[in-house]
Amino acid sequence: VSGRYKLQPAINQHQQSTMKSRGGKLVLLIGCCSTSAVESFAPAIRGGAALTPRFGRLHASPTDDDGSGDGRADGVFAETSGRDGDGIRGPLPPRSPGRRARPAGLAVLTGLAARLALPNNLAVVPPANAASAPIVLRPSMKKEDTPMVKAMKTAEELKRKRSFEEFDAFMAEANRVESAEGKSARAAYERKYEADKAAKEAQLVIDVEDLKRDLLDRGMDPIADMDAERQVFLLEHGVDLEKISGTPQNEAMARAFMKNRGKKVDAGPKLVDQRYIVSCQVADLKARGVDPLVHFSDPDVAEKTRGIYKMEDRQASRAAAQYRELMERYGGRLTEPRAGEVPFVRPARPSA
Repeated sequence: VSGRYKLQPAINQHQQSTMKSRGGKLVLLIGCCSTSAVESFAPAIRGGAALTPRFGRLHASPTDDDGSGDGRADGVFAETSGRDGDGIRGPLPPRSPGRRARPAGLAVLTGLAARLALPNNLAVVPPANAASAPIVLRPSMKKEDTPMVKAMKTAEELKRKRSFEEFDAFMAEANRVESAEGKSARAAYERKYEADKAAKEAQLVIDVEDLKRDLLDRGMDPIADMDAERQVFLLEHGVDLEKISGTPQNEAMARAFMKNRGKKVDAGPKLVDQRYIVSCQVADLKARGVDPLVHFSDPDVAEKTRGIYKMEDRQASRAAAQYRELMERYGGRLTEPRAGEVPFVRPARPSA
């Protein structure tokens, strides 16, 4: 089977006499074959001794059955035992060091042995590797919008709704004017409508800016102060941040509601000393010729201003006392006047 030995239907006397005795058993190398093949040609030795097939094992140490120490299988052996317990075993022929089996060759012989050992010479086909399914990344979960993003979306939806309503009213009036006064009157109405709409939008920008400046004069930063932010957002977008879930204004309202057990209680002025400090800064900026609205729009300044509003009342009271002393010393400003300074003047608005 292996290419070196051939199976014979019987073993002659000369072959038996040349085998060596090992442990009182006769071991005949018959290659890698099935049990039925062994029984078909194995001779009866010493008066009809029983023939028992034994399959060889792999050895990875010098304690191999064949004594070669090369870690190869002995193959399939037929063992016989006589009445007196004596027997012989046929060893494998010695191999030269250069012809020792390699792992690849051992794998081939092992597969061939498994194939020949099956009935009807069935082929052994190893199972195909289970193909892994393609890795499909789960779609990332949509992040929930922040409260201010929700407020902006609400404002945009409200603005869109109002725009549709205004357009419907405009078209209805334009059709009425055309039917009553003609196409020229309709064209004049449309021009007036567009001019009034543009003037209204421009006035809104002015009103928002004026509100921000008024709030700053009172020490309420439109970016850092919650109440000032609410007022500006309501005027500019028509949405009350106190009614948008998750906004600081909404959370403050909820805390006050729980504290007062649902009763409307006037808590009085809030952040008195903190807002006084901010108003002193605004006055000093104006005296030095700096536009407070531009100054407090800086993100770093807004972050520092939030720190002022978060001060504890006792700490804010001490700081406010120092600011009050500086304002009295320098005549309504925090720093000593310098030559050449031109105070900031609020932009004049055209009279309506």
